[in-house]
Amino acid sequence: MEKKYIVRLTDEERETLRNVIKRLQGSSQKVHRAQVLLKADADGPAWTDKQIAEAFGCRTKTAENIRQRLVLEGFEVALEGKRPAAPPRQPVFDGEQEAKVIALRLGPPPKGFANWSLRLLAGKVVELAIVESVSHETVRRTLKKNGMTKRKIQYWVIPPEANSEFVASMEEVLETYAQPYDSCFPVVCMDEQPVQLLKETRLPVPATKMHPRRVDDTGTQQAKRHRHLL
Repeated sequence: MEKKYIVRLTDEERETLRNVIKRLQGSSQKVHRAQVLLKADADGPAWTDKQIAEAFGCRTKTAENIRQRLVLEGFEVALEGKRPAAPPRQPVFDGEQEAKVIALRLGPPPKGFANWSLRLLAGKVVELAIVESVSHETVRRTLKKNGMTKRKIQYWVIPPEANSEFVASMEEVLETYAQPYDSCFPVVCMDEQPVQLLKETRLPVPATKMHPRRVDDTGTQQAKRHRHLL
């Protein structure tokens, strides 16, 4: 039976295959594919799939698949094999969850710990049911993305539970962010005004041996808005 996929190698391709076999370059599967391709070369040995299968202890279908891959997908794929496509990485945290992780990082560590470690923070995120599971490396990437890995000043953005009015307003903002897109009712986010901060409305807490300098970020934003109104 005449072969449907004919292997015709160039001189350069033959030399590449011989080097792979001679030097055992790559995996055993790669060496095996190189042997099959050399023997199936129509301008060389021109072995049948049956001869190749008997010589290298494989199925005739395996030899046929390698020939087919060479003709349809090229020399590189036939020799190296198909690489599985990596699934797209899905974000672990949505906007609301990310805000909670940052707020947790900016707050005091659990009793008995001087600072938050990545593993401690990841464990706390799961304990608080922000997500079902998360690695410390994912937490590190989230903090790095938000500029939190080398912070020397500690800010608190979400105030203590006593300030219920602020917390309720912040939760309403997060719920708005989480709503599905609606072209009839677009959501517009307004950030801080581009003005210079001249003073603090709430004095920062000086740094100590136990913690860095602490700044109330809500007071900073109020100072920006105050300056803008002036």
